[in-house]
Amino acid sequence: MLILVAMMAAVGVVIIQASCPLCPSTDLLVRDAEGAEVASGWEIQYPLMNANWINDIWGSSSSDIFAVGFGLNAAVIGHYDGQRWKTIASYLLEEESGELTAIWGSSASDIFAVGGTSGQSDGRPIILHFDGRGWSLMDSAFSGCLLDVWGTGPSDVFAVGLEGLILHWSGSAWSKMSLNQALEPSDPLPDLQSIWGRGPDDLFAVGIRVKGITQEPSSVILHYQHGQWSLMKEIPSVCLYDIWAAEGGDIWAVGERIFCCRNGLWQDVTPSDLPEGFCLNKIAGRSANDIIAVGVADLAGEEGLILRYDGQAWTRVKEVNTCGYLRSVRVDPNNGQVMVVGGNFLYDYPSRGIVLIYDGASWSSQSAKGYEGTCFQIWANSSQAAWVVGGHPNPATEEEARVFIARYDGQLWSPIDLPEYGILSDIWGSLSGELFAVGGDWWEDDSGQLVIEAQILHSSDGIHWSRMPDAQNIKDFLEGVWGSSPSNVYAVGEGVYHYDGSRWSKMSTPSAGRLRGIWGSDSRTIFAVGDWSESGGGRATILRYDGQSWRAMSHNIQDNLLKVWCSSASNVFAISESQIYHYDGSGWSAMSCPQTAGYYDLWGVSANEVFVTYDRAVEQENGPIYYQCGLLFYDGQSWIDLGSVPAYGPLWGIGGTSARNLFLASDLGTILHLGAQETAVSQQKIPLQPGWNLISFQVNVCIFSQKQPPAEIWFPPGIEFRQVADLCTFLSDNQNSPIRDAANPQLAGDWQRITSFDRNGAHLLDKSVPAFVNNLTYLAAGYGYWIKMNKPGYLLLSGPMLSSKTSIHLEEGWNLIGAPCPDSCYYQQDSPPLCPMQDVPVINFIPMSGPLIEALFSSISGKYLRVSSFDCQGAKLYDPKAPAFVCNLRYFAPGYGYWIKMSAAADLVLPSATLP
Repeated sequence: MLILVAMMAAVGVVIIQASCPLCPSTDLLVRDAEGAEVASGWEIQYPLMNANWINDIWGSSSSDIFAVGFGLNAAVIGHYDGQRWKTIASYLLEEESGELTAIWGSSASDIFAVGGTSGQSDGRPIILHFDGRGWSLMDSAFSGCLLDVWGTGPSDVFAVGLEGLILHWSGSAWSKMSLNQALEPSDPLPDLQSIWGRGPDDLFAVGIRVKGITQEPSSVILHYQHGQWSLMKEIPSVCLYDIWAAEGGDIWAVGERIFCCRNGLWQDVTPSDLPEGFCLNKIAGRSANDIIAVGVADLAGEEGLILRYDGQAWTRVKEVNTCGYLRSVRVDPNNGQVMVVGGNFLYDYPSRGIVLIYDGASWSSQSAKGYEGTCFQIWANSSQAAWVVGGHPNPATEEEARVFIARYDGQLWSPIDLPEYGILSDIWGSLSGELFAVGGDWWEDDSGQLVIEAQILHSSDGIHWSRMPDAQNIKDFLEGVWGSSPSNVYAVGEGVYHYDGSRWSKMSTPSAGRLRGIWGSDSRTIFAVGDWSESGGGRATILRYDGQSWRAMSHNIQDNLLKVWCSSASNVFAISESQIYHYDGSGWSAMSCPQTAGYYDLWGVSANEVFVTYDRAVEQENGPIYYQCGLLFYDGQSWIDLGSVPAYGPLWGIGGTSARNLFLASDLGTILHLGAQETAVSQQKIPLQPGWNLISFQVNVCIFSQKQPPAEIWFPPGIEFRQVADLCTFLSDNQNSPIRDAANPQLAGDWQRITSFDRNGAHLLDKSVPAFVNNLTYLAAGYGYWIKMNKPGYLLLSGPMLSSKTSIHLEEGWNLIGAPCPDSCYYQQDSPPLCPMQDVPVINFIPMSGPLIEALFSSISGKYLRVSSFDCQGAKLYDPKAPAFVCNLRYFAPGYGYWIKMSAAADLVLPSATLP
């Protein structure tokens, strides 16, 4: 059952957290006020599933394959869509890390995954179910560890595991099956490795047990028929791990040998040319004459083993070479595609996934390495351009650390190979695409003295990085970085360091403790926080920069502060390990917030959208304490716990571009993303200030009165028409008006006049004039509107959003249009927007080279004569014939209206965004 935990008033969305303790990618959803989903859940973007050890796979087709296994200290579920892998669930149980061992489904919307919390018989089984929408934990009152699962249908599923554990799902509940009649009472119960059947009353299971004085292992093959289990065969001194048969064919059991059951007789049919020490883990096939078995060629796992049976003999597949353990195989019954999965521990990373695919002609590898380092911080310029920084041990020498940077292009994270040593702790970037990453390196000199040196890396394109030359002169480990522009960047450590576009220098600051974090709202409003100091009277270090000098702020916080974030000089947040503090322009105070064990990072979108990452100690009954990672959200009134997220460790960093585009950085190379699809955004809030506002809306609706606008009026494709009795009355109605009062949203906003312009000329709607004078009868997406307000308010609309591919039809002469970009702000590369429309959710900030309008309006080049707009700073203009200093229109964003004068009719189509 989903429970409501937070209302994001500023963007009109609600965050919902599933009460189930699984935290799969579909648990955390963003919904609008009507409950409609407007964002996807948390996606584990890095490492991908094929970087994890994969135990088993199952699929409804070759483009719908699920995998289970374990990553670094976490059980994982992944999915393959025929093109790429995704990790869709992780950190599955809120306790010690578990492992998922097997998966089986009756259909694409009925899948079971099993495993155990500890790999021991006294642990708890893990049983998960997928219903086509998400994974959920199934109740099981039994102890043990499950190793395999198989069924005949949705209400007839069997799972087997350690010490003879067999569970049966009837469609409503799990029950335990008995082996009493199959084995002698004094015999030890076998660890059941695999189960398979021909029908509900014809099942086979294979297991391993140790008995007798010699403690020699032996394998047992069990058969279920007529409602009970019986011992079919016991094979001494051999371990068997899987059992399977094609329809109407022989039964095969594989492990350290290959056994075949023909006409009720089991025989050892192992080829003599197989390598000594081989072991097969899984067998599957398309028919009795097309069978694949996979495993290892040696017990050390240095070489994988793939065998094929053609109906006559087993032969080794030599076209593919791989190191490691091959754990499972799937053969597509339709196209014959073979997928082999597994993992190994032989490389410099503790886990590496193995994925091999045979398409009928050749083998290919989709294997991927994991990452054992820590991701400390994230910076994002858009939903398609983000970077993470951190550090990890150097594979060549364990004593030294190697910096880590990875880049996200909207599809995949790609690590950037860098020769630099040390660790990067923070990253900041400008909207123009320049990036700065800071941290430090350390070593002992010949005399044994510790040497610390700053690491400062710079990139102008997000791809190519280099160390800034004067970083070696800074003998400090830098912990935070922020800038107002690429030529005005600040970094903190034992002091504050400033980059002016040419060199780094240390700034004069009051005596203080070590600084940990820095943030600003503009070049004259910057805050730095850090440790308490004796010179500060045992109080935390809080410094403020006004554009001229740094000064210590007065407060009574006796704590070590870690991070700081602000939206303005009177709205500043800071965190310590155990407390959140706020500065309101007059003083600092501790905030009331949900109880957690520790805070790690702080980041915000606006004064009403602030996030803090945390972990919380959770005590279990008769179990160890574990730590749950999650997010707190501040909505402008109070802090709300958004619940746990599927992370491997502490959430060291959070960043993004909006509440609809969040990234998290964690231990063991984990990067998570919460994002929204372009067409899913279903609510838009446009702020309206007293006086005139030139606005547009990107919700694709037309509100009209009297009669539907004439056919010759252009509207965006797919627009939704909504009729009202009288437009003026509707916009003034306290209950229904989309124009709301900012101070009291229960009331309609106090608007005075609205004007628009279309191919039929100017239109007016004014409360103070006779009704016959008003000729504005519709408000529609694609058009711009002048709205005069008596008091602050906002326009709130819900519905389908414009596509970013929408073209705007322009007539000869003047046109008043709305920006056809629902979530992107285009801006001139050297001039980031100073006042984008507040509260309008912008996911992508897209720099355009050269004059903005020339680059953005290339589809109507030579046909536009003038473009103008209006924002919080006043009128904006672009005229291709005017001097450059006159042209101050440098961004094009949702929420704004634009006047365009054309020499001829044409369609405006924005270019496809090419993000850095």
